[in-house]
Amino acid sequence: MNNITKAILTTCSLLLASQTSAEIFEFVVKHKNNVLTPSAKQPYGQTIKQKSFVIIEGKKTSNVTVEAKTQAEALLILKSREKFEDIEPVVKMELPKSPVANSYNRGASVSNTSVTDEPNDTYFGDQREYLSAFSSGNNGWIDFKTGHGLVESWANMSSDTKLSRVGVADSGFAPHPDIRFASESADFIDFDNDAMNEAWMRDNPGCSPHGNGVSSAISAITNNGIAISGAGKNVEVVPARVLNCSFGGTQFKDSIYWFSGVSYVDQGIDDISKPVDVINLSLGGYVTGGCLDHVQEAIDYAVEHGIPVVVAAGNSTINVENHIPAGCDNVIVVGATDWMNERADFSNYGAGVDLTAQGIDILGAGLLDETDENYVLWWEGTSNAAPLVTAAIANVKSEVDGLSVDEIKYLLTSTTRNYDEGTSCTDSVMSCGSGSLDANAFLKAAKLYSTGNLSFIKHALADNTECENTLFIEQLSAEIDICQLYQISFNALAQTKADITYSLYRVVKGSELSVGATGVELFIAEETNPSFYYPLTESDLAAFDYGFVTCTDGLCSNDIIPLALDMTIIAQCP
Repeated sequence: MNNITKAILTTCSLLLASQTSAEIFEFVVKHKNNVLTPSAKQPYGQTIKQKSFVIIEGKKTSNVTVEAKTQAEALLILKSREKFEDIEPVVKMELPKSPVANSYNRGASVSNTSVTDEPNDTYFGDQREYLSAFSSGNNGWIDFKTGHGLVESWANMSSDTKLSRVGVADSGFAPHPDIRFASESADFIDFDNDAMNEAWMRDNPGCSPHGNGVSSAISAITNNGIAISGAGKNVEVVPARVLNCSFGGTQFKDSIYWFSGVSYVDQGIDDISKPVDVINLSLGGYVTGGCLDHVQEAIDYAVEHGIPVVVAAGNSTINVENHIPAGCDNVIVVGATDWMNERADFSNYGAGVDLTAQGIDILGAGLLDETDENYVLWWEGTSNAAPLVTAAIANVKSEVDGLSVDEIKYLLTSTTRNYDEGTSCTDSVMSCGSGSLDANAFLKAAKLYSTGNLSFIKHALADNTECENTLFIEQLSAEIDICQLYQISFNALAQTKADITYSLYRVVKGSELSVGATGVELFIAEETNPSFYYPLTESDLAAFDYGFVTCTDGLCSNDIIPLALDMTIIAQCP
């Protein structure tokens, strides 16, 4: 396989702006008094210039540049104008080195995967193990214990499944016959609607086609007879260029707003035709505390508008609590595993990681080789694990309408495959989240949840035709009359996970069921079992609405997820 090249790419590095010889410093500022229709280049004086801005709910935030000898002096200049508040230094990005050639000579696979009706894409055989259901074996050149159920999820999707749109904020995009790009894009470097920078990359070989690698993992066209299969079934990528080869700032924050429908038309970028369904951020770097206010606000805006934000954990072998944007709230953080489902040695870790996917030897596109349409690269990094999760979410959104971000995150993390005991991902300090992605279980759970058959309360006899007088309930350590027992199922497909707990709430029927609302009662706290039996009465169920909150490592979802209620009792109690 001489035309598949090894690309070892880390996620983009973000560094806080520091003293430089250029004497130009960039900050993100909030305005005390908003001017709602300024030009993007409005000057604030000889030393301060506005670079870009966004207005959310009447509040204006700008990127400004300041001429000064030091960053400290620049900060004093901004504070002295008394026009700004919440001043933060911008973060700087730096892309990794260019791909390094390192061909693999793979033999015949002797794995025990059971994929039928395989795609006809040239290199699907080299993707089979990580795209298919979890299995183990040897693929001709390495032992493996991996798999994410994406192929199986395709089979469980309808033939006319709707199109999902994924916003990818990155750099290194170029047209490619095997990538399904949308007909629209945005460039937050040059402020126009063309994210493709192929000519620049060809003229500057050190500039990575990172955006193509990420995008192809999500939306490579399956069954077109060339290159690879994308993890998404009916998905298109809306690209946004937020880096200029090796340099960038907080442009990824602006792309989040744009993906969510916020207008930048006054700054030269046409409005997006409609918001995307999910956002992928395969970028990040060290920032003490893991987030900055202006980045968190952009993420919160997307989530409030129903758009999940998937973030690569980063490749610095540090705790994600000090990695931006993985250290922000309201994101889905993806770590990387290797062929044996162990934490990849470069992957960041910690309680902030939600789940993992394989991040080693992921096939993806680079720049198109005009002489060989099958030319692809081997990629490594959490940058390349995150797109597998993003594609799984896009697939669910193609099939199931109306899921909130909290519901998606709950269904995603609760259906992951548990790590084997004693492996690196079960380390209490260097943990990898709830488990490894199982896209097929995630899709099944989402479908069941949408019909009320995943998260429910129903009588213990609802599925039985004979009645037992008593039933021993391990959780209660007592014999309970079966007529008093109801099954409470938060997730009928979930495994018990040490880091995930469930708390059951109730409120008088017809009242608002949300955390902090009047009359909402915590009924069962911090239950670790996703499904169990509990003594209730018919009057309990007739009088109240029930819902639950999930917590991962003590961090709880914002919304109460409703439980469906089934009052059916098939068998008759004595």
